[in-house]
Amino acid sequence: MKNEHQSENVSWFSSRRCVVLIVFLAIIGFFLFTEHRAHLFVILAYLLLLVCPFMHFFMHGVTASTETEVKVITEVKRVDVVTHHASI
Repeated sequence: MKNEHQSENVSWFSSRRCVVLIVFLAIIGFFLFTEHRAHLFVILAYLLLLVCPFMHFFMHGVTASTETEVKVITEVKRVDVVTHHASI
């Protein structure tokens, strides 16, 4: 009876099954990485090339709109200053 209550209070993460599963997944991950890292690095080079247009679009898109807004605000202030001096 005591063993049944002890097994109910133990969480799944501290159980023996979880430890075996984590070790098993770590071993599989290690072998997957070591056996396929040559393929992985080739894919990373292509991913870098695919990311470049997106980075260019988003980074220049933000800069272009900010520069346009600054130019418009500067022109409006110049017009206000010129009209104010002309009315005096």
